[in-house]
Amino acid sequence: MAMRYEMDTGETRMVQIVIHSIHHHPFRILAARYELSEKYTGEILESGEADIEKHVLRAMVKPPGPGMYLLKYIYQIGMETFVECVEVKVKSC
Repeated sequence: MAMRYEMDTGETRMVQIVIHSIHHHPFRILAARYELSEKYTGEILESGEADIEKHVLRAMVKPPGPGMYLLKYIYQIGMETFVECVEVKVKSC
């Protein structure tokens, strides 16, 4: 299940996730990007390079209005590519 995040209409927010090894092995995130899409149509609204600080990935997002969105982080560790999704709910005030 995707992580969940709530924001209000008109907000621009920094959304971050922490990546960890379930086996407690050391690792380095080589590259990361993000995509913000409309949850039900899959239409990509924003995309770009995610900020990487050690094991934290960050993306600055501004959804266009009330609704449900998916913020997808796509990142590389070694030769593997991983994806984490955050469900973003935008409420009208």
